[in-house]
Amino acid sequence: MTNKLKFLQKMDELKDIGIKSGFQLTKKQVDEFFKPDFLNEEQMVLLGEYLKVKKIHLEGYVSVEENVTPLRPLEPEEISFQQLYEEELKAVKICSTDELEKLCERAKMGEEVTSVLSEAFLPLVYKEALRYQGGTVLLGDLVQEANLAMILAIGELSLAKSNLWEFIMQKVRFTLDSIAEGEKDLNLEARKVAMKLNQLLDLMDVLNKDGVDYTIEDIADGMEMDLAELGELLRIAGEEVPEEENQDE
Repeated sequence: MTNKLKFLQKMDELKDIGIKSGFQLTKKQVDEFFKPDFLNEEQMVLLGEYLKVKKIHLEGYVSVEENVTPLRPLEPEEISFQQLYEEELKAVKICSTDELEKLCERAKMGEEVTSVLSEAFLPLVYKEALRYQGGTVLLGDLVQEANLAMILAIGELSLAKSNLWEFIMQKVRFTLDSIAEGEKDLNLEARKVAMKLNQLLDLMDVLNKDGVDYTIEDIADGMEMDLAELGELLRIAGEEVPEEENQDE
């Protein structure tokens, strides 16, 4: 199986270039090295995490461990949404805390003020959603999810004992926090995969130095993984999964 895992071996070769370059690499060096191939997002994370473990700084790369709530510039569609939505919100009357609480009391008592109350909450909910922008979820989707949580909370006001407007905002924050936690989980999972690939590269390095031609089964044994797990790991790295060796030939 020697020399069959192209991407992983190129990662290892790039590590040596980084060491010779003073433990740092530029984005241009990486692009030139992998040319004419282009790395997908998963492979860039794997490469960045591998180089980080080897103490090599990759220009522009932010570790998923350090950036569990990743920030990014707004997409053009998000900017358009923000401009249009903020323009619409200018027509919404800004209510004081006391006014919101009175509207909530009326809704709790069964009065048909849901539409008025939900509109009054729109600016507050939007301001809260802005705190979570810059992750993997688009701003428009964040606002939509937050507004839905607000409407559902209005329907549950009978469960609240006091501070009715805060009860609604807590439901909104819970929804937004859940979205942020989901992003964190995805990033931490990416780091786990990167660490496993680091172990795989180290194992391959040992096997190559010993000058042996190893099989996919040998790697699975060394990683203490079954073949299905190893196959999924290689798939994420963009490798073609080698077929099992026929030991009965």
